[in-house]
Amino acid sequence: MEPVLIRHRDSSILGDAAPVLEKSKRPHIERFVTQVKQIVIAVALFVLWCSTILAVSWLSNRYAGQHVWSDVDKSGDDQFWCENDYSSMLIREPSNSWSDFSFLAVGLTILFVGISDMFLMNRNNNKSHNLFIEYPSLSIINALANIFHAFGTFSNHSCRCWTGYQMDVTGMYLVILFPLGYNLIHNYLHSYHHPNHLLLIQHNDNKYKMNVNMAVTAMCALYLCAGFLFFLTTYTHVDPGLIVVPLVIGILVSTLKVRANSQKFQGKFHTSLFTTAVVCLGVGYVCWLLDRHRVVCFPHSVFQLHAVWHIATAISLLCIYLYQRSENHPTVKAVFDVSTYVHIVVEKQ
Repeated sequence: MEPVLIRHRDSSILGDAAPVLEKSKRPHIERFVTQVKQIVIAVALFVLWCSTILAVSWLSNRYAGQHVWSDVDKSGDDQFWCENDYSSMLIREPSNSWSDFSFLAVGLTILFVGISDMFLMNRNNNKSHNLFIEYPSLSIINALANIFHAFGTFSNHSCRCWTGYQMDVTGMYLVILFPLGYNLIHNYLHSYHHPNHLLLIQHNDNKYKMNVNMAVTAMCALYLCAGFLFFLTTYTHVDPGLIVVPLVIGILVSTLKVRANSQKFQGKFHTSLFTTAVVCLGVGYVCWLLDRHRVVCFPHSVFQLHAVWHIATAISLLCIYLYQRSENHPTVKAVFDVSTYVHIVVEKQ
């Protein structure tokens, strides 16, 4: 007996499946309430972002000219960047520091998506072969990594101190490692699970969920361990490029592999997001090189190429997250789209 798919528009023949088609008596009201909640969460996170900027601005003015950082250990990348070091100020590299709030904006945006998925969306009626949608905790972990990186790199450029440098480098490793880890988990699941039929056949669904839960849990545990190991590397004075370059290459290669695997089962991505991520990363890296080697350097200017690097890489991180999240398998989602038609798994006679 082999399970097959049958498409039918008449719900009267569904029998036990009929409750699945029961719609809410007030779908428009529920949708409106959900949208209001999303707006409230978005406004709250935006206010948090603005409040953080205002608080830092107030502290900067409060401690201006007081040489707050005069007794701290120098940063691991001290004197690398073009911008003038205003050593008497609380924020010693203004442009490089303020541009780091772009990373905070990215982290809060991803956090908003994760919270919405976790508490507001009915995932039982929105199945897809997409781990971010099925497991909102992944979005939240990614968001926290970006927020940590935002405060780390801001601290590094503000105080030019060793602790700030450690937070900056560790956060940088973590935000780069996350999309790579996601791709590796995705490819692992693809190797052992057909993404089209395991979500359709009910007697295989529990086994599939158990394996995915184990894979996601393992990824989170290894991610935390990697963060600790990355932090330890800051004591060995390893050139960050020796770690960053392999991670970035791994992201590019694994992303292409995920896309190829997904397309075998009619999976689609918003390719423009990936293209934007690569372009922004490339532009940002050129700016980073020009600034570090002082090819284009205006120390006292508000415009700093290293600040452009921050903004460009923040956009790249957001785009790669949205790209991975955009994966869509129409043949899988259609099974649960009861408003249009119904697929039923039955026994072939």
